[in-house]
Amino acid sequence: MMLAAVRLLTATVAALGALVGAAALPAAGGLVSDASHDAVTDPLHDVSRVSRRTGAAVQVTRPRPTVDATRFSITYASRAVFLRTNLVNLRPVPPQGNTFIIRSPRRSWYIYSETLPGLLGGVVDDTSFTKCFRATPRVKWAYRRDFVRFRIPLRCFGPRSPSWVRLDDASTVLYRRHFTYEDKPTPNLGPKVYRPKPGAQQGRRSCHHLA
Repeated sequence: MMLAAVRLLTATVAALGALVGAAALPAAGGLVSDASHDAVTDPLHDVSRVSRRTGAAVQVTRPRPTVDATRFSITYASRAVFLRTNLVNLRPVPPQGNTFIIRSPRRSWYIYSETLPGLLGGVVDDTSFTKCFRATPRVKWAYRRDFVRFRIPLRCFGPRSPSWVRLDDASTVLYRRHFTYEDKPTPNLGPKVYRPKPGAQQGRRSCHHLA
């Protein structure tokens, strides 16, 4: 009798675990999600070296660690959208850059930050949020924690914040005299992440791996 009860409890827990696990997965095709956070992991050692003279690109056998990205993420919070790139051993070796392209129901947006000698904290050098970011630059190059993060206040999207945003593209780049070193994952990185409802807790998180 006791053994039967234990088996029934084990089967119930396993069924609930499978149900929760299935709910945490993105919708078919990985293109739509009701999460307010999404992340994509990027393989190690996939950095390309691009000739600044010819544009020819080759994958380097000894990649530059400061430009090798491991994860790109987007979070739709109650007051801002956060974009973050995690890297292997991010170093203060300017000039280097970080770019995101995101899409909303109405349009696409891009943002680019670059570090320069004397400006290791980075500047928002080019963005479609120009008017907003001239007054409030929101970028952090965290060398000790190996990430670059943008904070985009919702007012930067216009009078009405979008119902969803998605991560369309991203890249990291290290500039040198004759070459640039780039890590650029596949476009259309992630599903839609939705504006959190007022008073709601942070939505479900999902993560996708690039082959």
